[in-house]
Amino acid sequence: MKKQIYLILIGIFLLSGCSLIKNKGPLLTLKSIGDSQRQIGKYIEKQKGLFTLLVDDIKNDELPKNLTEAQITSRYGAPVVVTELDRTKRRLLYRYPKKYYTSDRVYFYIDDGIMTRWEYIPYKNELVSN
Repeated sequence: MKKQIYLILIGIFLLSGCSLIKNKGPLLTLKSIGDSQRQIGKYIEKQKGLFTLLVDDIKNDELPKNLTEAQITSRYGAPVVVTELDRTKRRLLYRYPKKYYTSDRVYFYIDDGIMTRWEYIPYKNELVSN
């Protein structure tokens, strides 16, 4: 009797293994999607921290003058948007990730790779009505 139970369990184990091999592709796809979501989450958390650092530097008057664009991106990460104003001038936009319209914004104005000025625009949650 015990021998039959062991044989049944071994058979079930072997059949489930075949099922696992058969569905390996879709399972690996799901695993890869889950891994990507974790990486995206980590990136967003990192960007939140860098933007908080930038706003703190501005509010505490600790933003250095004449930074290069490379120094800005090294300290505060990649900008959300880079706008080419002309051949040598660019504008970098920084804001909280995932808060497209409800976030403070910081613009850096770059000329020949050097910051010429910056602009901090705090978000104001005001209802406009007539």
